[in-house]
Amino acid sequence: MVWTTALRATDGLARDAGLDLDPVSGRIRVDAALRSAGHPDIYVAGDAAAARAPRAGALRMACATALPTGAHAAGAIIAESRGAEPEPLSFGFVVQCVSLGRHDGLIQPVRADDTPRERVLTGRPAARVKEQVVRSTVRFLKLAARRPAAIRLIPGVG
Repeated sequence: MVWTTALRATDGLARDAGLDLDPVSGRIRVDAALRSAGHPDIYVAGDAAAARAPRAGALRMACATALPTGAHAAGAIIAESRGAEPEPLSFGFVVQCVSLGRHDGLIQPVRADDTPRERVLTGRPAARVKEQVVRSTVRFLKLAARRPAAIRLIPGVG
């Protein structure tokens, strides 16, 4: 397992391991089930994966994609351990959230392919929404640790 949280690819370890890297992003190339393109026994999720989904296209580096791809990789590993072929990633974007401190932010609903919709929430109300997004993510992770079936409730997945 490799933990990455930089919002930019640091490909030294992946390159040294002989993994196939995307030449533009430096992220690890993966198939539809999030297996490394050159090493199908290795699953890649989050910012390290150069992942794509039919509805979303190329996935950007963000917590909005890290949690669903991590959950998908876990499910794929479980499926494979049971002798089943892992399902392809099914993901669509829902919203972009940007925190600009405790008193400002930007919340914009997006289409599944991450293109923006017309409405935008800004200022303190957006900061409050972003804070709730973070808090609910932490609560969700705690719930999923106790009840893995809750993974299906992640927005954008399925």
